[in-house]
Formats: sequence, structure tokens, C-alpha cells
Amino acid sequence: MAAVVPDKRYIKPFESAKALETWLRANHAKAPELWLKIHKKGSGLATVTYAEALDVNERGWVVGWSSTTTPISDLEGFAHVAFLLDGSGKIALGTLGGESSGANAVNESGEVVGWSETPPVNGYEQTHAFVWRRGIMHELATIAGGYSYAWDVDARGDIVGTSMVPVPGQRAATIATLWRKERVLNLNDLVANLDGWSLNDATAINKSGRILVMAHRSGEERIAVLEPVDP
Repeated sequence: MAAVVPDKRYIKPFESAKALETWLRANHAKAPELWLKIHKKGSGLATVTYAEALDVNERGWVVGWSSTTTPISDLEGFAHVAFLLDGSGKIALGTLGGESSGANAVNESGEVVGWSETPPVNGYEQTHAFVWRRGIMHELATIAGGYSYAWDVDARGDIVGTSMVPVPGQRAATIATLWRKERVLNLNDLVANLDGWSLNDATAINKSGRILVMAHRSGEERIAVLEPVDP
């Protein structure tokens, strides 16, 4: 595979997420690419962070997470909260009752998906997937009550991600997951013939409904694309 050589004209630093949003609004339709240059901590240079650039839609809206001044319970460091940067400014999306949250993707309708910690149960917080619509964060259903993460959302509102199901005495099983019209679906149950493969993580979905997944079988790991079929 040939090495990818970036065009130097499109290697750019941004001093803030707002500056990145402004550039995207002006250039997303005509620029063929963008390579984001992030300055190191301690450099003294103002910079957008990786967390502030997790996803951007065609309208130039940016999602990610940003640090707060709230210390994390029993740990060093500070909590962080999911945000949406739209035309009106930076909107903190809140949490599902826990300390931290993060936004991973935004579609053209402004629906934001990600993860959030929940209130502690027996002293432990869980992490559950969410979708944020019209100012309200909604907790997505889980598979068997385990942890979950939402990674991407398409224009129709279909959401893909990962569910972690507790297995007594073993490491939690991970399941590629689809959320569609308030239903939570195990993608392994929707494929006709897996031939021994297990779908563990769904990381992206495009406007045609194709889903990018990680698959495992007998110690092997592969990337696969699930093609939608007519019912």
C-alpha cells in the first residue's frame, strides 16, 4: 500500500474549536482534505485538542468533549462533558447523571451520539450510550443491562456502537450494536451467515446504511462492511 502524502496547503493548526468550525464552514465544499495540526501540551500555543475534533457534519457543526473544573471522584484529573459547537456557539450537552460524557458523532439533523456515565449503583458508575436531540439527552437501551457506547449516527437517525455484556467470571463480551427507532439490536442476529465470526464493534454507518464492524473468529480479527438488504 502506498504511503499517503498530505497536501501541505491543507495541514492547518487552529487555536480553538470555534476557529476550526469557521474554516470548515468556509471550505468544506471546496477543500479536498484537511490535516489537523495539534500543538503539544506545554508548548504555550493555543490549539484545538483531539477531543474537540471528534466529528463534524456538512453544516460545520463540531462535537467532542471538553474538560471541566470538577474533580473526578477518587481519581486525579477532572471530569469532561460532551459538547456541540453549532452556529450559535458551544453547547454543553450534560450527562445521564454521572460525572463525565463524550460526543462521538453528529448527523445533518444535529442529532449527537456518544456515551455518558450514569449515577453510581453499589458505588460504581456505568457508561451508557446516548442520543441528544433538540436539547435533550436520551439514554439508549442496553443489551442485558451492560455498558454501551454510540460511535456514529446516519441521516435517518440509525445509531451504531458497542455493547458490553457481563459474563460471570470472564471478561465482558462486546457486541456490535444498532439502535433503530428506539429498539436496540444485536447486529450478530441480523446477519444470515456469520460462518463462525463474531461482530464485536460497530464503528461507522454511512448514508446508504452500510455499517463498518470489527469481527473476530478463533483469534483472528478483521474489518468488515455490512450491506443492508431489502426485507
